[in-house]
Amino acid sequence: KNLFDTLAMVGIGPTVRAYPTTDTTVKQIPFDREMAGKILDSVGWRRASAGGIRSKNGLPMRFTLIVPVSSLSRVRIAVMIQEQLRQAGIDMQIEQMDYSAFTERQAERKFDAALAGWHLGSSPGGAKDTWSSEAAEKGGLNYGEYRNASYDSLLDSAIAAVDPDKAKGFFRRANQIIVDDAPAVWLYEPKTILAIDRRIRTTPMRPNSWWLDIAGWTIPAAERIPRDMVMLKNQPNSAQTGSKRPK
Repeated sequence: KNLFDTLAMVGIGPTVRAYPTTDTTVKQIPFDREMAGKILDSVGWRRASAGGIRSKNGLPMRFTLIVPVSSLSRVRIAVMIQEQLRQAGIDMQIEQMDYSAFTERQAERKFDAALAGWHLGSSPGGAKDTWSSEAAEKGGLNYGEYRNASYDSLLDSAIAAVDPDKAKGFFRRANQIIVDDAPAVWLYEPKTILAIDRRIRTTPMRPNSWWLDIAGWTIPAAERIPRDMVMLKNQPNSAQTGSKRPK
């Protein structure tokens, strides 16, 4: 809410709610700073003083997060994460860089952690390109090199399933595995907001590509304004079809 107000939802894994195969009841790792502290204490990462940075065998609990400056939302949320981790006794340094350097560092696997973003396609099977063991090889998009044979198997079964209910079941089991393993923390799923003048009559829109059939959008003749008529004159085919095709 601090970042997007009401225009985003908390991420639920390597998927989005728009897919009919997404089960939103996948159990998430709960937010529990007290329990996190106990777990860190139990494995030797302790604070020398209240509010201090944790250390183990003289090594401070510190890592660097790379962030592309081209994404203002990621730059802002990096600072929020930094403060949340500081409260847990973890020192996260932020390294901002231009997008080309960011993608190069990811591809070369030269980072502690990366604040990355994915634009998912029309199929939930796209997760295979970003989280499968196959995609962990150099040249793939699984930059953190996450590997889990059970996840791979369930993902393959989900993609191959013809029955929608079976596909959803396989995806749910696969997503539960990867959420539990936590190779990443899926932070947010932005809501796509599109403002269109009420004069424009649109065709049905797909969640992943609202512009797909924009050539079929029209403005009724009775509702056209002078600007529309100027545009119509510049489109030779529109006089024959009687439709306005806005860009």
